[in-house]
Amino acid sequence: VLSIPPVRALESTGDFSEWRIPFIVTKPVELSRLQVQLSESLKDLVAKVDVIDGKAVILVSGPTSSLGPAGIIGEVILSDPLLEIKTAARVSFLKRPVMRISPLIIRFTKSNPKDESYSANVLIQAIDKKVDNGQENVKNLIQTIECHADKHDLQVAKTRINDQLYRVKLTLSPSEGLDVDADDFAIEWKVVSLQGVLEVSGSGSVVN
Repeated sequence: VLSIPPVRALESTGDFSEWRIPFIVTKPVELSRLQVQLSESLKDLVAKVDVIDGKAVILVSGPTSSLGPAGIIGEVILSDPLLEIKTAARVSFLKRPVMRISPLIIRFTKSNPKDESYSANVLIQAIDKKVDNGQENVKNLIQTIECHADKHDLQVAKTRINDQLYRVKLTLSPSEGLDVDADDFAIEWKVVSLQGVLEVSGSGSVVN
């Protein structure tokens, strides 16, 4: 028997990632004869058969940068050339986000009817306390935040709640070229932290 059980999506673990994909092998298939191949979409990754903690695994590794912003999907193929037995699994390799923004669909309101500007509150959460040098409990984890509504700069004010959580107040001032009466408009984020850079898109609208 030679088979690869269904594989869940695998997330990256840093700048360079290693993923373990377990498989089942029984006689007459010999572990020493097995060969592993990756489909063309996974060409920047490498794979080999290994035994870790007494379990047979396919060890896939490569630079996280090769995954791209949306990750990659491809086939991992395991074969015994002598017995001409082959099995394969379709696997998603995803780039693990360093931060999470919530919500990404933002509703701007006026805190005072006399105000000309609109505001909204958003939370930014770090997935992990650790940064590249291994430090934890970094008080200035998030360094800069840029936010744009249809390419117009929003005013950003951040408040640290704890080591991993920040509250961000966005202020939107009506300006030439930005239609605040539109059903929705694009919101673009760029957050620079000690863990890395997060660039993500969302949407916004004004509630009068």
